[in-house]
Amino acid sequence: MTLRPLRAALRLFLFALAVVLALPLQFLLHNFRSKRLDLRFARRFHGLICQIFGLRITSRGIPCTNGQVLYVANHLSYLDIPVLGSLIVGCFISKNDVARWPLIGTLARLQRTAFIDRNPAAARQEQDNIGRRLREGLNMILFPEGTSTDGRSVLPFKSSLFAAVLEGESRLMMIQPITLRLTHVDDQTAETADQRDIYAWHRDMETSFALHLWRFAQHRGAQLDIIFHTPFSAQAHGDRKTLAKAAHIAVSKGLEKDEPISLPEQEKIYAQF
Repeated sequence: MTLRPLRAALRLFLFALAVVLALPLQFLLHNFRSKRLDLRFARRFHGLICQIFGLRITSRGIPCTNGQVLYVANHLSYLDIPVLGSLIVGCFISKNDVARWPLIGTLARLQRTAFIDRNPAAARQEQDNIGRRLREGLNMILFPEGTSTDGRSVLPFKSSLFAAVLEGESRLMMIQPITLRLTHVDDQTAETADQRDIYAWHRDMETSFALHLWRFAQHRGAQLDIIFHTPFSAQAHGDRKTLAKAAHIAVSKGLEKDEPISLPEQEKIYAQF
């Protein structure tokens, strides 16, 4: 066996071991809802997964922590979950398929993931599932494209996913757009489609989740630049479509600009809320 399959086998063993060991701890901490201990533990768990798979992260801007926050990001891969989960204390909004994944689905439920259906007919149920978590006062992480891409552009956001934050007290929460930029794979600039697809797992690929994870685990890893944009209040937008558009514009601009975010400017904005 060559080095690459050995690396993958070791990583997948460590990943499975981490999930198995995390499950009972996550289950116990799940009962301490008032202290959010389960979500803090989840953040440490995601950080460990990033280390196991060689996911290196640089971040620009400041994660908003003033009040309840909906973090909105573009989506490249299932690997985005440990990447963002290692930076943010919050729960994810994820497609129903994940709930059926062995062990991972159970862990996701214990980490209070809100599961949604891709079927447009289930829009009301999506709002209810998201609204339930919002009423608990939790920060949430949303990939509103509704699918994943190779990260070169951002698909239009599904405005139905924003409807719940315009109801009741949720209108007072903050929305923070986030751009995920894949910069390197195996220490090489991620320029070609083949390089990007080592990390990205998107709608244009026929590769199964298991096969893609096995292939990615054989590589040394990937590096991502995470840009936290200026947050804004949900109530600043009158309807879900304008809210989705404002978030989409901010996330898309993150793929076009390389200059750092002005941190003093963001701190000034946070002080208003």
